[in-house]
Amino acid sequence: MLAAAIILWPITIKQGANLRASCEKLRENIAGEREAIESIDYARTEFDKLLMVAVLDIGQGDSIIVKTPDKKVILIDGGPFYDPHIHGGAGREVILPFLKRIGAEKIDMLVLTHSDADHLGGLLNVLKGIPVESVLDQVIPKFTDLYDEYLDLLKKKGTRYIAADAGQVLNWGNKVYAQVLWPEVALEKRKDLTNVNLYSIVIKMVYGDVSFLFTGDIEKTAEKDLLAYGHGLKSTFLKAPHHGSKTSSIGSFLKYVDPQVILISAGLGNKFGHPSPEVVKRYEKMRCGIYRTDTDGTILVYTNGIEYRIATEKEEASS
Repeated sequence: MLAAAIILWPITIKQGANLRASCEKLRENIAGEREAIESIDYARTEFDKLLMVAVLDIGQGDSIIVKTPDKKVILIDGGPFYDPHIHGGAGREVILPFLKRIGAEKIDMLVLTHSDADHLGGLLNVLKGIPVESVLDQVIPKFTDLYDEYLDLLKKKGTRYIAADAGQVLNWGNKVYAQVLWPEVALEKRKDLTNVNLYSIVIKMVYGDVSFLFTGDIEKTAEKDLLAYGHGLKSTFLKAPHHGSKTSSIGSFLKYVDPQVILISAGLGNKFGHPSPEVVKRYEKMRCGIYRTDTDGTILVYTNGIEYRIATEKEEASS
C-alpha cells in the first residue's frame, strides 16, 4: 500500500480592547479574499482560484481549517475543550466564529487526527453548532469520557464515519488532491495502543504547485516509517509534528519533506515547553519560514496553486 501511495504520491496574551481590535482586523482580512487574490501576481492557468488554510490560535492544541476553491470546508482537529490563553473552549470561542466569518454553513469533512484532548476537546461544541457531513477518524480504542461523548454525538447526528487508512484519496474538491499517508498499520497490528500520537492521521494536500503536509502529533517512530514515501513527502508547507516537540521532527524526515514554510501550533507559555528550542533550531537551520500560533496568532495561508501569501493575527493587529 505504501508503494502505491508513493506513486500517488513573546507575543503577550491579547486582552480586552486589544483582542477585539485584533479579531476585527483578522475578520476583515478573511472577508477580503478578493484582495488576497489580487495581491498575488500569477499567470492565469487552470490553478487560478484561491485555497485558504488557517492554522487557528486555539491555545495548546491543534485546529486547522481548509477552504478549497470549490468552497469545501475541512476541519482538521478541534483544539482543547478549555484553554486559559483563549479564555474558553476552542470550539465555541474560535472555531465556530471563524467558520461563520468565512461563510461556512457546514463542514464537509472533519478530521480527528487522534483522540487526545487537545485535538478532540473543541469538537464537541463544533458538532453541536454546525452540520458535519463526514468524519475521518484514527480509530483507536482509547475510550475516555470525552471520546465517548464525541462518538455519541456522531451517532445522534448521523454523521458518516470513515476509518483512516494509508492510501485513501479524499474528495476535497476539484483540482485539490488529498491523500492519507498514515496510519498504514492495521489496528490489530498496532504495538502501542496507549500512545495515540504514533498513529495520528497524516494527510498530504496538493493544489497545483503548492502542497501541505498535515501531521497531527506523530512521533519519531512514525516519521521513520513515513520515510518509505521518500521524496513523495516533499511539501511546500509542513504542519510541525506534535507542536514542535522534541519527540518529533527528526532530521531525515525534515530532509525529505524539505518545506519552504513550517507552521507550528502551540499555546503561549504552555507547560510542555512546546515548541522545543532544540527543534526550533533544527527548523531554523533549514532556512525556511517559521510561523507559530503562540507568537503570531492565527496563521492564514492563501494560494492560487502557483504562489502563496501568508497573513498572521499579529501582523494584522499591528497594521
